[in-house]
Amino acid sequence: MLKFQFFRQPNSKPNEFTYLEMGSTTFLKEKKLLLAEGFEVDVEPIFATNIEQAMEKYRSGFLNDVDEYRNSDVAAGLFTFITETIKSLRQGLKGSPST
Repeated sequence: MLKFQFFRQPNSKPNEFTYLEMGSTTFLKEKKLLLAEGFEVDVEPIFATNIEQAMEKYRSGFLNDVDEYRNSDVAAGLFTFITETIKSLRQGLKGSPST
């Protein structure tokens, strides 16, 4: 299993990130360069069999955190509840047979 470290610049968009494979012989040198360019370590290292799997884990963790943050506010949680209810009702209407 490989170990990846993800980096982002402060206030960057969620899809603007880079990563390093921590087992690489150049990891420490590359990390130092990224930090000098203003990047910050974004999350704990991610263990994965390949970079695609690591990026999937990274993105899903970020999206889960965003959802939790958004729903932590009562008004935002209510908004999410209402929009999801409307989506469900629309799905139900599309799937119901006409009489």
